[in-house]
Amino acid sequence: METEAARLIDYASRISRHHMEIANLTGELFNIFSILRMESSEVGTHSRLLAELLNPNGCHNLGDIFLKLFVEQLHIEPFDTKSANARAEVYIGRKTNESGGRLDILITDSASRKIVIENKIYAGDQENQLLRYWNYDKKAHLFYLTLHGDEPSETSTGGPIVGLPEKSYTCLSYDRDILSWLPKCRNEAAQLPILRETLTQYINLLKTLTDQNLTTKMNNALLDTVLNSRENLEGFFALTNVQDALYLRILDKLEVDLKTLAEKHNLALEYTLDRHSRWTGFFFRNDQLTQRNLKLGFEFQEKWTQNLEFGFQYVDLSLKHIAPSSLKSAFEDRFTAVQASDWWPCYTFWQEWRYWNHPQYKDLYFGTFVKSLEEKLAELIQIFSRAVSEEPNA
Repeated sequence: METEAARLIDYASRISRHHMEIANLTGELFNIFSILRMESSEVGTHSRLLAELLNPNGCHNLGDIFLKLFVEQLHIEPFDTKSANARAEVYIGRKTNESGGRLDILITDSASRKIVIENKIYAGDQENQLLRYWNYDKKAHLFYLTLHGDEPSETSTGGPIVGLPEKSYTCLSYDRDILSWLPKCRNEAAQLPILRETLTQYINLLKTLTDQNLTTKMNNALLDTVLNSRENLEGFFALTNVQDALYLRILDKLEVDLKTLAEKHNLALEYTLDRHSRWTGFFFRNDQLTQRNLKLGFEFQEKWTQNLEFGFQYVDLSLKHIAPSSLKSAFEDRFTAVQASDWWPCYTFWQEWRYWNHPQYKDLYFGTFVKSLEEKLAELIQIFSRAVSEEPNA
């Protein structure tokens, strides 16, 4: 069995290298959205781009054709696409428990029929968010868009008692719904090369975000190899049986590497990382941080090592007052999209390492991540030192 598995890995590696060479020759690896880190922005880029495509008055100058394709695919009727207007980040009033907030995408036709899209490609649910948007217009077509069509949490829907009525919203996914609609749009833009290639690059970006970035030809080549013989198929199943153990082995090595890094910089390491759980990660402290009730935190908001945030975390909630008062402002001077919570005086998402999938685990094993982490720790310690120095009695 070990021989079959090793042979299969060798075949797969050769196929992968071959298609990487093709990608290099065709320029497929160049993606302007990735270069601009569009993966890191939900409303700021994805929602605005989608709204522009869905807007009959958009700068694509193709009228309502994209919106018409969208409405037809989702069986939204009646809806007058020719008279419609689409906007992103629409303010609907002061946020309360049951109303207000900001709609990611709002599409309205001349008869005041509405399509509301809540875009959750990254961020977690806000309290009563879908409930508030449903209350904005109970007749609107309300869609909850995520990478894989996930259901919203009770935090967003308001729970079973005061929450949304059954079937008052529809879940959409980037990996199926949006990636089915965009190629149709690209076909309509065939004679407009800049628009056509922009759509192609966005499609490729979404395939990357939804783990579909391997080409169909490469997938078929891999499948053909696996199914070429009984031995190859047995080798494939043997490999899939150890997939979870492989991830754990890589994380075991990471823990060892983090201990070495902590010792190098005289830091204490707290390691809680568990792929199967939310809110796990790794934390660092020294005497100066501990005296101010702080530790440097790197924590995943979701299971399967997804949504990595970093920043300063309190050690004891009852001692928040001894943390430097200017810590958040010092953090904001260095990082963007800074947030705070009960446990975190300031944090943000580590965009380059936000989602750990196959490429990230490869880099983990070969040490790339630890080098980046060492630089991040130095930045955080510098921010802490600055905040301490700015204290009135410093």
